[in-house]
Amino acid sequence: MNYKFAENLKKLREEKGLSQKQLGKLMFVAPSTIARWENGSRLPDAVMILRLAGCLGVDANTLFYIWWPGAKNAPTSSWWTTARSS
Repeated sequence: MNYKFAENLKKLREEKGLSQKQLGKLMFVAPSTIARWENGSRLPDAVMILRLAGCLGVDANTLFYIWWPGAKNAPTSSWWTTARSS
């Protein structure tokens, strides 16, 4: 599974101050689905990835840690420095 996706999803959700239950309601899925995405046991489909990005206010590429220096979607969040060093 894509553990970087799982890690990014959890950090972005927490940064937005949302619980798994709250994000689940926004996404129309059970909180257990959010938990599975965050622990890396499942990945959402393409439609859900776009919906997740919208709910979290980020570009879909950010969820997968895909960016390049100076890119429009380059993360600027405070957690980014920590995520890059791991």
